[in-house]
Amino acid sequence: LAQDEEIERLKKVNEQLFEENKVQKIEINNLNSTITNINISNKKLEEQIEVASRLELLDVEVIGIFRNGSQKRNQFKYRSLERLNINFILGENNLAKIEVLDLYISIQKPNGEIIYDISNGSGSFTFEKREVFFTVKDELLIDKSEKKLSVNYLISEEFKKGSYLVHIYTNEYKIGSGEFLIK
Repeated sequence: LAQDEEIERLKKVNEQLFEENKVQKIEINNLNSTITNINISNKKLEEQIEVASRLELLDVEVIGIFRNGSQKRNQFKYRSLERLNINFILGENNLAKIEVLDLYISIQKPNGEIIYDISNGSGSFTFEKREVFFTVKDELLIDKSEKKLSVNYLISEEFKKGSYLVHIYTNEYKIGSGEFLIK
């Protein structure tokens, strides 16, 4: 009789422990689900911060500098053109990391080709899993403030008439574009 009572008591304890175990498993699953949702939310926030920390191109101006020292902005004839001075302004960004970035500037001809001259520092870099050619490369210290930059390109080939595009990149994203016209 005592053993039957002990067995009955142990069965009740077993049922109680089984219910507690079941409740705790449900709580663990809920907590795991919450942790997963928080991790997804954090990843989305990190992606948004990364996008928000990108540099923004406010203005691009291309100045043609001629052999006689004269200068013209954004529209000029090729005759006696010696070099291009590419001026651009990058906006203030408080979310940007303080770092030194490589800037790649591609000058695209009217026919879509990139002006490429190894003797003037042209090359290529990987952008969005493909090789992209650049005309000139420069470095920039990002310190969250607005930046006014100027990059010179010594002309080594004849420019045909038409509209030329200037694309500015970092390794990770395209900052922006501008254009100039050769008459």
